[in-house]
Amino acid sequence: MIDISGIRELWIKGHYRALIMPTKEDNTVIVSLDIFSQKWKFKIEDETRINDIKLVYARFKPEEIGLNNTVNSIERVEIVGAIGSNFTQTISARIWIKVLKSEVLEEDLKLIHEKLMKLIS
Repeated sequence: MIDISGIRELWIKGHYRALIMPTKEDNTVIVSLDIFSQKWKFKIEDETRINDIKLVYARFKPEEIGLNNTVNSIERVEIVGAIGSNFTQTISARIWIKVLKSEVLEEDLKLIHEKLMKLIS
C-alpha cells in the first residue's frame, strides 16, 4: 500500500519527472520515472489496448539492464511503451527500490535515468 502523505517528485534535467511513492509496509519506494524515445525495442510481456493504441510492458531484473550498481537496491524494473498504427514510443519506467540510504536516493534516481535513457535510445 502506498503512503500517500510521503509521495514526492524529483525533476531530472529540467523536464523529466520521477514520482517517488513510499510504501507503508517497508523501506520500499515505487518510482514512476519519465523516459522517452520514439522507439520500442523490448520483448512485450504484457499489453492492454486503449482504442487503437497498445500500452506495452517489459519487465526486467536490474542486472539484466545494467542497473545493479546503485547504493539503494533496485528490486524490479518495468518499462512502459505505446504502440499505434504509425508510431512506437517508450514512455516511462516503474522501479521498485529498497531504500538503504535515503540521503542518496535522488542521486541513484539520476543515475538510473541516465542509464535508462541510453538503453532506450
